[in-house]
Amino acid sequence: MGINLVLLMVLWILAVVCVAAMGSPNTFIWTSEGKNSNQDFILPDDLKSIYRIHFILKTKSDNVYFADDLNKYGCWCAQNGTSYPVDELDRCCLKHQMCLKEILSKGCPLSSRYYSYEQCFGLIFKCTDSEQCKQKFCTCDIEAANCLSNKKLLYNQRWKKGKKDYCIKT
Repeated sequence: MGINLVLLMVLWILAVVCVAAMGSPNTFIWTSEGKNSNQDFILPDDLKSIYRIHFILKTKSDNVYFADDLNKYGCWCAQNGTSYPVDELDRCCLKHQMCLKEILSKGCPLSSRYYSYEQCFGLIFKCTDSEQCKQKFCTCDIEAANCLSNKKLLYNQRWKKGKKDYCIKT
């Protein structure tokens, strides 16, 4: 119990120092325009892309190629999945897509997917936009990067290759 309290206090102090020491924010900008005018909840390619969270993922996983490894991984990573996730990494991608779809279903415009964030102490990312929709997209992406980087040791090359017959809706 005492160790948990000390750890909690240390994390709280780091968070306070991080907020006080923040520099200029980074802004996510990607090239694809991703149209979804009728909001049928098929996510635009740039919205479901692993490269949206490439910098955060690279920083958290200590592997510059991890985002490349996850692109088109399983049934849900950068794809419109139709079946159960193949493993925990794929489940992170499914959760990310569900999070994004929830944001869009609440009426947030696709233009809100461009947001700002700050990085502190290397691994702490904080969304900085005051606009609620931008904040939601940012939080969704940071949570996905956390989920994926926490499960990086579960990566299985088997789910990257092949025709993906296992992704057929059952």
